[in-house]
Amino acid sequence: MSQHRLSTAKKIGFTLGDYASNIYWQSVSIFLLFFYTDAVGIPAGTAGLIYMIASIVDALQDPIMGSIADRTRSRWGRYRPYILFGCVPLGLSFILLYWRPPFFEGTALVLWMLFTHIVFRTAYTVVTIPYTSLNARLTDNSDERSTIAGWRMIFGVLAAMTIIYLTFPLVTRFGGSSATEGFTWAAAVFAIVATAIFPLVFRITREPPE
Repeated sequence: MSQHRLSTAKKIGFTLGDYASNIYWQSVSIFLLFFYTDAVGIPAGTAGLIYMIASIVDALQDPIMGSIADRTRSRWGRYRPYILFGCVPLGLSFILLYWRPPFFEGTALVLWMLFTHIVFRTAYTVVTIPYTSLNARLTDNSDERSTIAGWRMIFGVLAAMTIIYLTFPLVTRFGGSSATEGFTWAAAVFAIVATAIFPLVFRITREPPE
């Protein structure tokens, strides 16, 4: 591990990943159930069941992904390849999460929403578990880790504010009278921003030699 101090640019470059990942997570936490019930028209109980099943699957996936990442060896390191190559599938899965197919109704629609939620959770796990694990690889200096944790919190809060203040304006602008279409386009905007950030994190961050 690296004992040296990280530059401010490297700290910010790494912790920008928390802004990108929290764009997704804060949106799912704050607006997804609203999208299911008020935009798509799924009963609240069914929407909650979808969310619960996807959360259970997510919890089972996390340690598996952590084990896979720990065993990865590449010229880019253990964790950075997942950040680079996983960011596009993650962005696409986020858009699908907020897309209501016009040809699905009833049970088929519910199954679609469950499927896209699990796909998103899987893609999110593939990117964010290695990203979080990378934090421990950057330095074993406790002061540096504390500073990084502070920057991560700042970017997490900024992402939450972005989602809270921009989601409905984007839904209104792009969707007009169709809230479902508006949510899809809003998700696309957020996905483009987040997807553009992760390659920067990959480029700026370096893993020390094994």
